[in-house]
Amino acid sequence: MVWSVFQRIRRNHSGSLAKKRLQVVLVTDKVDCSPELIERMKDDMIRVISKYMTIDREGIEIRVVNGRPGTALYAAFPILEIPSKGIC
Repeated sequence: MVWSVFQRIRRNHSGSLAKKRLQVVLVTDKVDCSPELIERMKDDMIRVISKYMTIDREGIEIRVVNGRPGTALYAAFPILEIPSKGIC
């Protein structure tokens, strides 16, 4: 029983990790830049946003949105907590 729970957790984790890796590959294909550049941008954004609020690092979503007037980079950072004293 306990072993099956651990197997499900490991399986779910690897599936979500694979999904996130695929998202990075798709983004880099659309904007014609390397996965390393996207990861560096993501790390920079995490560092800056984390100065002002607590975010869910596992729930971050980065994707390319095509529209008018052109292509945009969409980044969603789920907020867990905003400090009561601060800039926000």
